[in-house]
Amino acid sequence: MTEENGFRAKSKVQLVLEQITRNGTLNSSEFPFLIAKAEEEDDRTFSRKPLMWSFHSRNYFNAFNKLKDQDIDPLMLRFFIRKTIYFRKKATSFDKNINPGFSSSCLGLSYLELAKDIPSIERICFKKGINYLKKAIEEASSLERKQKQLILSYVGQSFLNFYFKQIPNLILNKTIPESDLENLVYGIACNEMSESYTPSRESFKLRSKGYRCLNLVARKTNGQKIIDATRRILDKGSNGRKYFYNYRGGLKEIAYLRGENLSEKVELLTLEKSIKAFNQVDHLKDYINSSTKGNLCLEIGNFITKNEKIIQKEGLETKVSDLFNILGLEINKENKGLDNLAFFAYKKSVEFLEESRKFGNNRRENNSKLGEAYYYLAEYATSIEKYKILFKSIINYGLCNPFHNSIMNYQSIGRQFYNLQHLSKEDFDINPEITPLKIKNALLESINEEVEKLGKSRISKKDIEREFSSILGLLDNSPNLGLELQMNFMENASNAFLKGARAHDQSPDNKSYRGCSMLHVARLNNYIKRYSPDQMREKLEDAENNLRSALEERVKEQPNDLYKDYSRLAECQFRLALATFDISRKNNLCEASIANNKSAKKLLEEKKIKVNPQIYSFIADAHQRLAETSYERSLKRLHLGETIRNFSLAAKAGDDFPENRSKKGGSIIELLKIESRDGVNRENLLKRIKEAKETLEEGNLLNEKRKGHFVYPFVLLYYLSKDIEENQIKGFSKENLSELGLKPPVEYMKDVFKIYSSNKNWAVKALSESANFVFESADNYGLLEDTFILKRGNHEGLLKEMKSTEEARGHLMKIPEKGYLTPKPLDIFDHQDHDERVSGSYYAMSMKKGITLDNFLSNERKSSDEKSEVLKNVIDYLAFIHANIQIETSEFKFERGREDIFNRLNRLKESGISIDSLEISNILSNYSVIEESLKKSLLVFNKDAHPKNWIVSSDNHIVALDFEGGIIPQAYDLVKLLEFGESIDFGQKDELLIQYVNSYNKYKPDSNLDFDKFKLEYLNLTLHKAFTFISGYSKQKSTDWNKNIFVSIENARKSLNYIENNLSSDPRYKNLEISLDNIYQLLKQ
Repeated sequence: MTEENGFRAKSKVQLVLEQITRNGTLNSSEFPFLIAKAEEEDDRTFSRKPLMWSFHSRNYFNAFNKLKDQDIDPLMLRFFIRKTIYFRKKATSFDKNINPGFSSSCLGLSYLELAKDIPSIERICFKKGINYLKKAIEEASSLERKQKQLILSYVGQSFLNFYFKQIPNLILNKTIPESDLENLVYGIACNEMSESYTPSRESFKLRSKGYRCLNLVARKTNGQKIIDATRRILDKGSNGRKYFYNYRGGLKEIAYLRGENLSEKVELLTLEKSIKAFNQVDHLKDYINSSTKGNLCLEIGNFITKNEKIIQKEGLETKVSDLFNILGLEINKENKGLDNLAFFAYKKSVEFLEESRKFGNNRRENNSKLGEAYYYLAEYATSIEKYKILFKSIINYGLCNPFHNSIMNYQSIGRQFYNLQHLSKEDFDINPEITPLKIKNALLESINEEVEKLGKSRISKKDIEREFSSILGLLDNSPNLGLELQMNFMENASNAFLKGARAHDQSPDNKSYRGCSMLHVARLNNYIKRYSPDQMREKLEDAENNLRSALEERVKEQPNDLYKDYSRLAECQFRLALATFDISRKNNLCEASIANNKSAKKLLEEKKIKVNPQIYSFIADAHQRLAETSYERSLKRLHLGETIRNFSLAAKAGDDFPENRSKKGGSIIELLKIESRDGVNRENLLKRIKEAKETLEEGNLLNEKRKGHFVYPFVLLYYLSKDIEENQIKGFSKENLSELGLKPPVEYMKDVFKIYSSNKNWAVKALSESANFVFESADNYGLLEDTFILKRGNHEGLLKEMKSTEEARGHLMKIPEKGYLTPKPLDIFDHQDHDERVSGSYYAMSMKKGITLDNFLSNERKSSDEKSEVLKNVIDYLAFIHANIQIETSEFKFERGREDIFNRLNRLKESGISIDSLEISNILSNYSVIEESLKKSLLVFNKDAHPKNWIVSSDNHIVALDFEGGIIPQAYDLVKLLEFGESIDFGQKDELLIQYVNSYNKYKPDSNLDFDKFKLEYLNLTLHKAFTFISGYSKQKSTDWNKNIFVSIENARKSLNYIENNLSSDPRYKNLEISLDNIYQLLKQ
């Protein structure tokens, strides 16, 4: 190969690169060898090295530009850029006058490409790139006009290409440095100055993009910044040189803008310039034309919806309509008016962007903009169609895009799910046509429609369904489908904002939305209990941190809606206080919540905006919680007074929630008790009673009006009536109830039960292992510290349980420091109903909230030390009950146990277990060894102590449930407690038995309970429990139930092994062991 007129002859490097770009494929294993060989041959062939290096640099850069949008290994693309820089630097170091301007602009653009590609060196490459580009302009000043304009074109292209992708992320984080804004303006100025030389399609396309970036800056931040940056660039240029002294481009109009509403004027002007530049592009690809038209229609729609009042004030309607005319879109009569114009803009945007996708445009930018267009179009839709459009918006914002990891997409997806939750909640309340099942079906339809449009894409239907799996996986027949749907919407929102944060979105918007989404999860969790208190506390801690950080940043900016940040943080702090156990931390959070709500209230009053009643309600709520933890009577009275006052202000501001009337009524009752003890005169106490009664009755009326199922006004009226009946309010007694307009307490219990029948605010569940039905209130509003319970049963049996509970409460007053609790007995009443399933006698009680002991012990989030401490307290509490509660008779025949086992084992045959009659006879004959051991057992009150009959509160207080009574051998309650599952190992049981014996001897000093005898009794009762439990096996029962049977057998085997090795050589134990093994094998089969 020879040199011919400089570099007209093609080099080997150029030929290799042309072949690669022509084929559009690159073999990464062969390429380095081929290109190295080509460079070596060129080096031997060409004598003018600087020109050869310069030419190599240009060839590598051209190859990069042609291959960057294709499926090429990013490492190889980076290789092209590095080669571009290497050869360009080599050429200029040898001869500084080679290609002045072009060399610097090529280096500048190369470094900017590296800045986009390698985050670790982004800053360094970016700085070098900008400096080289500005150096190119300086070098171009000495060139002839034609060359100068070519350099300007090259520099403009570099700036605009780079900032078109950078500006949206800078805006998202609200951190646009002046230098970046100037560089964007600089790029547009260079582009327009080069127009007479390069009026190319690419030039106009980039100018349209540049003005769209300025439009985005004006819309999201401040138009004055653009005006100032434009004036600085056009006045001086860089380093004081007036490169733009003869500038006649569109930026000049921006620089001369004056008057009011500058941001809106800049926004309209930049949008117009972007559309005009676009219309001058000679489009070669249909999808580019459609995509850009779709983007511009979207910007027009956004401009109209954001600036409707200013457009009308400034008389800009005609100018806005002209934007459609410039795009070649005809405005019909039905599209007249700003609202219709906006709808027309969004509709056309969707059409153009969908059209672009039909031509094969599945690029990230197109999908994201289509998502945005669908989002705004949904505002004009109604009924279920609105949900379909919103789902399409989410899909297009990122789920149909294999590269959906941009910060803006995460935030957009998060906001969509956030809005879906609010929309569905509102529709479920007021629109009977919208059902959760219809929303699920709308999602499936949207997925199917969008997948069909995608055509050949990297994303499949399964990929999209996987992203929506939490929603699609909900059971259609779930009774809480609506609430679960809302919860999943909000959780998806939270996850999207979290992904944004991980992608370095530290904007206050992201933090605020993330915090708010967790707040909504906390609200919904009150109903469907998806998360434990510990998990919810962690989520609220995270929400509080995000909301506080967002507020701190927004305070510096002083936006118009700053009051929202204060009120959101205040609500979060209050909810976190409810979930916090530490009293000091709880009080600090309540005080912070009050302070932030007051700041929100102050800002609203300054702006002359009506104060939201919720602000008053949360101030009242926080004062109510502070009253609960206040030990000084004067401080408690102060907080209760503030609670009542703020709930009254909330009602005056339009609050119509019955739960808030209940909270206010409850606080009035508490204040009434304190004032009664403090000797307040009868007249003032009478006023308090009437105020409480009227407030709670108003709550009942509001509940009826809302067709709700709220029980707490009646519960609190019960407490008020009961306190008066029992002379707890000084100067008032049972005889005064009628004149006060109050019913007897038991009548309010019946009212509660009538509301229970609707079963909306009540969870029906087996709170304990009681054979009777137990109904527990779902306290969705944190009104009462205790859970309210109704238990159905035999009237005499319920009276007996109530008496035993009251006896236990009396004894517990001896050890208040232990914090041991029982349910608080309220009343027993009879209810007759047309539905026989709910007719009967009911025992009303309240108890401290918490979780059952078995759930506590199986909770992996609890430490072993915490579990051990709680279990020791339960053992100590059980010893106290056995030592103190009297039993009615000492008669107890253990022989009944043998008869019971005979009947139970025979019942196994009904479950298909072919147990031999001889095996049953062997068990009964050997069972005498257990009877003999137990005949000397001490008999105690039957607490029925299995783990489901104990409640562990959030502050680890122990509540003993189910005092139905009866008589049992002393160790049997321990067997029920410790042999229930696998959570307690055999070695640990010894320690707990020792503790029980010590505690019992402490609470009953004259007993002198012997540990060895007690342990043998315990082990024998373990065997008894296993045989009685075995008979409960059934193929129809739950897996957990049958699993417990096998656990019981295994525990009995360990007991037998211990007895035979350490305590007794009686052969009957060995025979029982053989029988157990036989039954075990039968059950296994």
